[in-house]
Amino acid sequence: MAAELASLRARPEFLQQVAAKTGGRLLRWDDLEAFVRGLPRMKVPVQETWVRPVWHQFWVLLLLLALLLGNGDCGVGKDRREFQ
Repeated sequence: MAAELASLRARPEFLQQVAAKTGGRLLRWDDLEAFVRGLPRMKVPVQETWVRPVWHQFWVLLLLLALLLGNGDCGVGKDRREFQ
């Protein structure tokens, strides 16, 4: 079982370590009002996830064209008796 799930009691020393390692801070109940008032002035990094489907990439079009047109010996225009 994960260490954080082993006990239900509050462990502020553990939370302080996590905050220090991740660049965060431990927020105490008494500091909550000041924290909320300061939220509009805080600079928060914005992370965006870009999803680009594979079929929107140029190399996929080239691969598709190569697969469709690349097989020159597909029997088009040849006598069918050669393939029997």
